[in-house]
Amino acid sequence: MSERFFLKIKNNMKVQNSDNNIFNNSDAILMPYGVKKEDLKFVDGLFKGTMIVTPRHAKAWLEYMIKNRAVNSSNLRRLVAQINADKWKYNGETFKFSVEGKMIDAQHRCLAIVETGRSLKTDIVIGLEEDAFDTIDTGRNRNSSDVLSALGYKNYTALSSVAVFIMHYETGNTVGAIRARKKDLFNSDVVEFVEKNSPSLPNFVNTYYNKYQISDKVVNFKLIGGLMWYFLDRHFKEAYTFFDKLMNGVNVTRDEPVFILRKKLLQDKSSEYKMSDRQKAIFIVKTWNATRKGETLKILKWNPANETMPEII
Repeated sequence: MSERFFLKIKNNMKVQNSDNNIFNNSDAILMPYGVKKEDLKFVDGLFKGTMIVTPRHAKAWLEYMIKNRAVNSSNLRRLVAQINADKWKYNGETFKFSVEGKMIDAQHRCLAIVETGRSLKTDIVIGLEEDAFDTIDTGRNRNSSDVLSALGYKNYTALSSVAVFIMHYETGNTVGAIRARKKDLFNSDVVEFVEKNSPSLPNFVNTYYNKYQISDKVVNFKLIGGLMWYFLDRHFKEAYTFFDKLMNGVNVTRDEPVFILRKKLLQDKSSEYKMSDRQKAIFIVKTWNATRKGETLKILKWNPANETMPEII
């Protein structure tokens, strides 16, 4: 793969030959374009050093990188502005490369270098395993959404939020679930959970996120997506109908519990004083439970002092 890449760029760039390949424990560590082995130190199985990264380096490295995250335009604009304003500082952040010379981390910094036409001083590390991607949190912190995006999952942000919700909920941490607290989980744990529950979880998110996008969006997808995962498990047909009635008002009548909930959530959208996600989640579960039991609701109320998330039936 490295040789094909070198052939691709040799017409407009001077490339290195095989003398720059380093062997460690019989494994080849290939040098990225423009990097010389004699300028680096070999420490703990990795080549490390500092260099000036030019637009030519950056362009070549971008062409030869592992699947990377979707470009964050606001992050890129911020980096470009910093560089153009001479506010970029050498900060010890590294450009990371695999044993095959593929760039693992620094996509946005390389894009900024190419866009500005400016060179930057930076540290580089070469020889990492490619699966190190999902453990890297540098530059703009890489979260589980970024990793899922790089792995090719659709609706990766929604998928990540729902996965985090379920992971917390399964351990009884309803607060963590409602807040979708990704910082409490390793990226690799979220990815492992998604892969363990594939294709059912990605398919579920894709189906309901697409439905959500054309709905009235009376509540955020993190909450309704996470809770729908459990509702569908309890009673598929009833959950499907519940979603349409809540999110779109389809065939909902005034005497149904979901009518009260939908009205309350719609009022909240235009209210100055918003309900918390915790309150919304509790109201959704209460309404679902009442629907399952065939009960009516005249009012939805919650006592935050002593009332916790009800069990989903």
